[in-house]
Amino acid sequence: MRLLHKNNSLGLGLDILTNSCIMDFVELIKEQKMSIEELLLDTGKSLENEMTPFEKNCYGMTELNIREQYMNSFTARMSGLEMVVMGILSDAQELLAMGATNDSRQYMNRAKFILSEMMEEKREVA
Repeated sequence: MRLLHKNNSLGLGLDILTNSCIMDFVELIKEQKMSIEELLLDTGKSLENEMTPFEKNCYGMTELNIREQYMNSFTARMSGLEMVVMGILSDAQELLAMGATNDSRQYMNRAKFILSEMMEEKREVA
């Protein structure tokens, strides 16, 4: 099952969830009555601190580590997640200037992950 789709219309290669993927997710749960653990394994999410192939390629670290190292950091607590994202994007710019394009891409994906978590939190509050 493919949950992410590549948006290459601008040549950016951004990973985004599509509505059809979400519906596939719901249908899969209903039809096969998968456990949460099976569902997470099927989608490539990590159950522990072991990096999945998706996490390795996309972020260069686990989502758990992103939460621990960035989202629960001193900077996040004192200045907010927006400042954390700005710092990550600044690091990505520096990496890009040095020619480390893959590392830069992973840093940008970390920033996008944090932004998506922030958006999800706002949806839950509303």
